[in-house]
Amino acid sequence: MNTVSPFTSLLGVDENGLGPLMGPLVVTGVLAEGAVPDHWPPGIEDSKRFFKSGSPVSFRRLEKTVLSFHQSAFGGIPAGPRPLIEALCGGIACAETASPCRDRLPTAFTVSPEERGETASAFARWSRENGFRIKGIRCAVLCPKELNRRFSLGSLKSDVDLRLFGGIIAHFRRDGLDVAAGKIGGMKNYGDRLRCLFPGEQIAAGEETDAVSRYRFSGGGADWRLSFHLDVEEKSLPACMASLVGKYVREVFMESILETLSPGERVSGYRDVRTKAFLARRPFPGVRNECLVRTK
Repeated sequence: MNTVSPFTSLLGVDENGLGPLMGPLVVTGVLAEGAVPDHWPPGIEDSKRFFKSGSPVSFRRLEKTVLSFHQSAFGGIPAGPRPLIEALCGGIACAETASPCRDRLPTAFTVSPEERGETASAFARWSRENGFRIKGIRCAVLCPKELNRRFSLGSLKSDVDLRLFGGIIAHFRRDGLDVAAGKIGGMKNYGDRLRCLFPGEQIAAGEETDAVSRYRFSGGGADWRLSFHLDVEEKSLPACMASLVGKYVREVFMESILETLSPGERVSGYRDVRTKAFLARRPFPGVRNECLVRTK
C-alpha cells in the first residue's frame, strides 16, 4: 500500500559532517514526486548504518547506490567523482592555490560500468513499480576554512547548518512542496530563524516537540510545508537518499584530503582517537591549518 501525500513534490534534506574535526560539511536535498511506498528499496537505510568508514566494500556499495539515484534523476552518470560533485554542488569553489579538498579528487569511480548499470536498473525497476520518481539532487558544501570563517564571525554550528538547509530548500521551493528535514541541534522552535531565511513568507507553526517541528508557508504564489524530524532518515525516503548522497560526497572529499596529506593512510575525520593522532602530526607541508581543522 502506498501513502499519497496531499502535496505533489517531496523534498528530503539532511546533513553529513556537522560534528567532525576534518573535512567538509555537506547538506543535501533530494526532490521526488509520486507515492511514498511503505517498503523502501532493498538495502536503503540511514547512512550511519549503510556505510562503514574505512571499508572499501562499503564505499563501493555507497557509490553504486548514489549513482543509481543520479541516473534516475538526470538520465545519465558523469565520467567520474569530480564531475559528479561539480554537477551536484554547482561547481567546486576555492580561493586557495593548493586545496586539499579539491586537488586529489578521484578521477574514476571504484565500481565498474556493469555494477553501476545493474544497480541503476534495479532501482529504476523499483521506482516504476512504486510510482516514485527522483526529480532533482542538490548539495551545498562548506570546507573547514569557510566554516572557521563563519565561526570567527560568531555563527553557531546550528546557524550555519540551518542556512545551508535554507539554501537547498530555496533551490527547490515551489507550490505544493513537502519538505522533511533532519532536526538541527535539538531545536524545537525554528520559527524566528525561518522568518529570517524566508522573508516575505507567511509562516504558521504547527506542533513543536522534541520529535518533530512543523511549519506551513504561503506567499509569493507558493503554498508549501516544512517539518524537522528526529531521525529523519528513518521517516522520509527522500531524506534517507539525501543522507546517502551527502555521505558519498563527503567521503570523496575526504579521499582528496587524505591523499594530499598522507597517500594511502585513512582516518574518518571525526573526533576519534585515530583522527586526533593523525592531526597531531601537523603541520603538513603546503596545507594551511585553517583549511584542514575546524575550530569548533
